[in-house]
Amino acid sequence: MSANETAANQFVRDLVWAASSPPLLRPDDTAFIPTLDPAAIDREKLAAFLGERPERRVGHYFENLIHFWLEHIRRVEILAHRQQVWDGDRTVGELDFIFRDETGRLTHWEVAIKFYFLTKPSDGTQPQYLGPNTADSLERKIARMNDHQLPLSSRIYDNIDVRQAFVKGRIYHHPNSTGQPAGPAALDPDHLRGVWLHQDDVASFAETHRLEARNFAVLKKPFWLTPAVDRIAIDELEKFVETHFRESSNALHLAVFDRTDKEILRIFVVSNAWPA
Repeated sequence: MSANETAANQFVRDLVWAASSPPLLRPDDTAFIPTLDPAAIDREKLAAFLGERPERRVGHYFENLIHFWLEHIRRVEILAHRQQVWDGDRTVGELDFIFRDETGRLTHWEVAIKFYFLTKPSDGTQPQYLGPNTADSLERKIARMNDHQLPLSSRIYDNIDVRQAFVKGRIYHHPNSTGQPAGPAALDPDHLRGVWLHQDDVASFAETHRLEARNFAVLKKPFWLTPAVDRIAIDELEKFVETHFRESSNALHLAVFDRTDKEILRIFVVSNAWPA
């Protein structure tokens, strides 16, 4: 398979995931439940669209996938994309998408993809949902969406019918944590889940899953949505992680597969110093 075919397959998988995976935040607009059949995707057009918008940032890549889905598959009328909002001579924000949906409703979408680790501080304080970059948290994101980003459209459009936070992603739990907190009310109960580990947790994790796990794949930015086809034997996991953290402090995003090549787990590995 050529490099172009491999990339096109990745784009298709990611677009289906972006449209059809469970939401991370509970949608306000339950009248629309998105699904996407891969057969509906023009692979060449998608590859060309994304080729004109190369991205290293996961969030921008996700936004480009949503843009293609709205424009070329749902074929809705997009009135604005990344529209700046001004207050006098300064910008106060940007609107991701303003469009008319299939029923004619004027819709404002703020889109995002987020990955958060559920942490339980040892001092007994409330659990936190932190991103790999701890400056980002689920609570902050929800507050910014609801208090700033979504209301911004009212400064320009006085007839919005639907304001929606279209957020996908995953919550990662540590295997040693006990009990599941209720989480913020905005968190969708059917959100995707994974496991986060410190580097020192990897050996015991690998031993626990040695019988069911066969391979793993490394998810590299911006392709954090679905794993690439390249596989590494699970027996190489500890060595791979050790080598990575000798050279970098960045988190590792991995997918684990069983002997039938079915993905059974999504993992983030962080340095032993995280979240400090």
